[in-house]
Amino acid sequence: MSEMIQAWIDAYGSVFFFLAFGLGPFGVPVPNEVMILAAGGLSRAGLIDPREAYGAIAGGLFFAMHAGYALGRLFGVRLVARIRKPRLRKYADRGRHLLDRFGSVALTIGYFLPVVRYLMPLLAGAGGMRYRTFAPYAYAGALVWTLLYFGIGMIR
Repeated sequence: MSEMIQAWIDAYGSVFFFLAFGLGPFGVPVPNEVMILAAGGLSRAGLIDPREAYGAIAGGLFFAMHAGYALGRLFGVRLVARIRKPRLRKYADRGRHLLDRFGSVALTIGYFLPVVRYLMPLLAGAGGMRYRTFAPYAYAGALVWTLLYFGIGMIR
């Protein structure tokens, strides 16, 4: 997997990481955990600049987070109701359950659950959560999750 990622990085630079994480909620099938661990490993090996790679990953995730929240605010409950695929619906239901149970803190927790991390901002926006409530918890979750996985990749 690292060789394939390295080839993409050679061709596209850190833009590859930004796009991989930024387009995740829009159906780009990139396994985030594998990708961020690989980025950490490639950084440790000196094949890529760790600051540039991490910045692109975090930037892409922040972009996805804001886009999801904005779509939720704009299209609200109608958009969430259109999630009909049983597998995706399961993740949306899990995210909604987390929000109902833990409130804003669920945004931080949600980053540690695959797929749910991309649905939480959408659900928060659709649920009418204010941006000033949404942003600190969403940023905290994104930063902790990316630092943890990137760091693990660097020590492996």
